Amino acid sequence: MGRDGPNQFPILPEPTGRFAFDLFSPWKMLKELLGPSLARKLCCCVYCALFCVLFAYWLFFFGGSLMSSLISSALTG
Repeated sequence: MGRDGPNQFPILPEPTGRFAFDLFSPWKMLKELLGPSLARKLCCCVYCALFCVLFAYWLFFFGGSLMSSLISSALTG
């Protein structure tokens, strides 16, 4: 007397603050691990480094022919 029966189907809220493991979204995982501001800074650094590497490759690839044409035009002109 004075007690209710057990609740067979309780309504529970969704858990918050759990780590979302997703291999198909690396940006989302990076934001989960590092936080949004640090993840943004890291991505900017990676993009800048990639741009510098590609620019250095382009300069090495086209720079030799460009310099040789400039030197030959300076000597003949």
